[in-house]
Amino acid sequence: MLPLQAAESALPVASANFSGGVALLKVTSATQAPQGRRFDAKVELQLEIASATTVDGASELPGEIYLDNTETPVLAIYVISGKNLAKTAYAWSVEGKTGRIVISGLDIGDPRLRLQGVDLELVLTKVTQWETVAFQADLGRSDFFQCGPFEFRALGEPRQIHVDAWTYPQFKAQHDAYRKRMPVTFLNHVFAMRHLKVVDADNRAPSSIGSSVPSVGAMTSTFSGFRSTGGRASFESESDDIKYPVSMTVRLPKLFESERIRFHFDVIPLTPPPEPPRSTRKR
Repeated sequence: MLPLQAAESALPVASANFSGGVALLKVTSATQAPQGRRFDAKVELQLEIASATTVDGASELPGEIYLDNTETPVLAIYVISGKNLAKTAYAWSVEGKTGRIVISGLDIGDPRLRLQGVDLELVLTKVTQWETVAFQADLGRSDFFQCGPFEFRALGEPRQIHVDAWTYPQFKAQHDAYRKRMPVTFLNHVFAMRHLKVVDADNRAPSSIGSSVPSVGAMTSTFSGFRSTGGRASFESESDDIKYPVSMTVRLPKLFESERIRFHFDVIPLTPPPEPPRSTRKR
């Protein structure tokens, strides 16, 4: 076991070339924590590409580029020679538009100073052509609006309209057929709400949008403040009545191209594990 000294303070950055230029992969956090008698490591990384934008305080990949791994991005990761932790059980996740990657549950055995020989392979997908799908909703509860790998359902009220996005299980056959034709991972309920555009029959857009996550894999948004003056409405009582039917449009990828890029880290330093609680003795 390595002696527990202060790990290297600077978190590393790796770079790789791809068809659109240069991509950077930054380690934003690398920690270890006890799990019973053993220790697990967790690494968080951020993919950055030139011209990335910031939305609501979070960095996003530029243009029509998405992180699109269907399999683990980890090819190799070691704490001792000869034992590749990529071949053991662990958890991983990627966020399609933000470029955030999390690798957790790496069984490192004892407390360590560093991970070493880390190789990752990321899949970048660029949408080259979009198609727009349109629906119309009236007052009351709408039918299901099928939209590729998910559905919308609306509940229209006089001054606000609620829209649910979810992968309803009764449409599993349609979802599977779409995924076979369009095998990208970033199409989910978050993508659905992000790209949904809503206007009423007078071509007025909402000035207020509130969202919630009622269950895993679902999202509900409430659109209100449809005002002809263009002013913002904070409360339902201040909103003008919505002119129905309401038009909803969302864009879906029609054509795309993907490429794989690899990153290598010689060393990723781990923060020291938390100190165990001190026991107190009564005299």
